[in-house]
Amino acid sequence: MVSKVTRSPGADSSGIYRRPRLVLQLKRFEDRAGDPLKSWKLTAEDWENREKRPAYEPAVEEMFAETDQPYARWRLVSAESKRYVRVRVIRIVSEEIEAGMRRWGQEPPAPQ
Repeated sequence: MVSKVTRSPGADSSGIYRRPRLVLQLKRFEDRAGDPLKSWKLTAEDWENREKRPAYEPAVEEMFAETDQPYARWRLVSAESKRYVRVRVIRIVSEEIEAGMRRWGQEPPAPQ
């Protein structure tokens, strides 16, 4: 997942970037290709883009350097485990919402 929202300096936002390791991505692709219930999710374009990934890496790093701002930070999330990614992203979003509320003088509700 790649998400980056650019807002004016008075607004608050955050970007989340998920990047699996190439070895794990290959295993997932191979597993998916061999599973008749999941193979439809994998296209020739996925394989082509995977081959181009080394060329994309410098552009991704440049994107982070050029677009990371104090009011719109990138948050990089390890993508080794889908469950971990999902939980971590939910926590990041919750933290950002609560921090934004506090900046606007609103205390977030206590967890129940």
